[in-house]
Amino acid sequence: MLKIRLTCIIDTERGQRQLSEMLQLLRILDERPIADPGVEEFRLTKADKVELKIMDNIACFLAPRSTDDVLVTLHKDMPLTFVLAKNRGIPDERDKAIAKAFFHAMRDASTWRDVLPCIISNGAERINNALAALSTFQFEGILDGDTPYVPSELHEEFSESFAERFTGLFDTQDPLEILKGLFHRVRDRASFQVEPNHIPSSEELNAQLDKFMLVTATAESLLLTKFFTKNEQADWALEYRTRVRQVSRYVYGIADLIAFRRRFILAGSDIRYVWLEDVDSNGMEPVPNSEAIQLSDSAWTAIQRLSETLQSYEMISSDEYHAHPKSTLLEEQWTSTIHPTRHAVPRMITLLDKDTSYMAHPRLIGSNAQLCLCCARWLTEYDDSGGWRTKWMASNPVREVDIGADWALVDVDASAPKFWVDGEVYEMVFQRVTRVLKDAELLREQVHHEDMAEWYQPDTAGLLGDMWD
Repeated sequence: MLKIRLTCIIDTERGQRQLSEMLQLLRILDERPIADPGVEEFRLTKADKVELKIMDNIACFLAPRSTDDVLVTLHKDMPLTFVLAKNRGIPDERDKAIAKAFFHAMRDASTWRDVLPCIISNGAERINNALAALSTFQFEGILDGDTPYVPSELHEEFSESFAERFTGLFDTQDPLEILKGLFHRVRDRASFQVEPNHIPSSEELNAQLDKFMLVTATAESLLLTKFFTKNEQADWALEYRTRVRQVSRYVYGIADLIAFRRRFILAGSDIRYVWLEDVDSNGMEPVPNSEAIQLSDSAWTAIQRLSETLQSYEMISSDEYHAHPKSTLLEEQWTSTIHPTRHAVPRMITLLDKDTSYMAHPRLIGSNAQLCLCCARWLTEYDDSGGWRTKWMASNPVREVDIGADWALVDVDASAPKFWVDGEVYEMVFQRVTRVLKDAELLREQVHHEDMAEWYQPDTAGLLGDMWD
C-alpha cells in the first residue's frame, strides 16, 4: 500500500537559497542553453487556438513594463471572467490601474483606435522598446552577408498589386533594392518615441496611430516576401518575425479582442476580470515581504556549496577560480539577496484547481512572454501527476534559460503532489547547473565508470520531504 509521508528534514528557506543560487548560476553561465519544451503538446481545436490568442494579447497589453510577465486564463466556473496574474507577486496599483483602463476601453470599442490610446498612455516603455527593436535591426548584414539572396523577377518576388505599388514608391523594378527600401522605411518610421505620462491631443494621437500603422504595414509586407519565406528558419528571420509580431499585435490583437467582445459580451457591459491576489490559506505560496533571504557573499561560495553535494566532481581551487575568465562575469552579475516569490504559473494553477471539478481539457494560459524554465517544467510535471482532467497548456514554450532569482519552492505545509512537482524541478535544475559548471570548467571530474561520469542523484527527499514508503 502506497503511503505518503510529509516529513521535511531540511529547512525550506535553506532549500530556497540553494535553488536560487543554482538558478543564478544558470542564468549567468548558460550561454547556449538546451531547449526544454516544458509543456506537453496538445491537439488544439480551432476554438482553443482562438482562446489562446485572445489571452496572449490581453497579457501583452496588460504588461506595463517590458520586464513584467503577465498571465491570463479564463475561469471555467465563472462565465467570461479573465483571471490575471503576474510573476512578481501580487499586482501593484499601476497594474490595477492599467487593467481597469484597458477593460473599460474595451467595453465600448469598435475599432483598435478606441483602445490603443489607453495602451500608449500606460505602456509607453513597452511600445518604445518594441519600436526600437525594429529600428535597430541589422538589415544590411542580412542582405549582403552570410545568407545568399538572388533576386528573382519583380512579379515572382511580390504580388502584382504590391509590385506595382513598390515600383512607383521606390522608382525601381529591382526586388533587392525594393527590399532594402522597405527595410529602411521600417527603420525610419519605427524611430519615433511615445512620450510616457503624456496625454496627447487628438491631432498628436492620430499622428502617432498613423505612424504605428505605417510601421506595422511596412514590417509585415516584408514577412510576405519570398526572401523571408526562403529563410524563415534562420535565426535572424525568426528574430525579426518576433519583433514584428510584438508591434503588430497591438493593432491586430485589439481587433481580435473587439470581435470576441462583440460575440460574447453585450455592448456597454462590463468585462469581468480578477487579479490573482490571494495566496493559499495554508501559507503554501510565500508572500513577498521585507525580509530577503541572504545568499552567499559571492558566486564562488555558491559553487563551493553546490560542489559539496556532488560525488563525481570537485571544486577547482580559489586561485583557479579567480583566474578563470568567467569569474569576473559571475561576481559582477551575482545577486546577494532575493525575495522568494512563487511565480504566477504554479500560483494560478494551484488556486484554480483547488476546489474545481470542471472537465475542460486542456486548460489554457496566455502569456506576454515565454515561461521561465522552472515554470515550464513545473507545468509538465503537474500535468503528468494529476491525470488527464487537470492538463494545462501555456503559450510561448521555453526556448532558453530565463529564470529570475525569485522562483520559490512550496512551503512545508503543502500537499504531497506539490512537493513531488517541486522535487522534479529542483532535480532538473540541479543536474543542469552541474553540466553548465562542468562545461565552463568550474568543476573538475573526479571519478569515471566505463568512460561515463557517475552522476549523483540529488537527495530531493532531503530537500522537500520523505513522501513515499
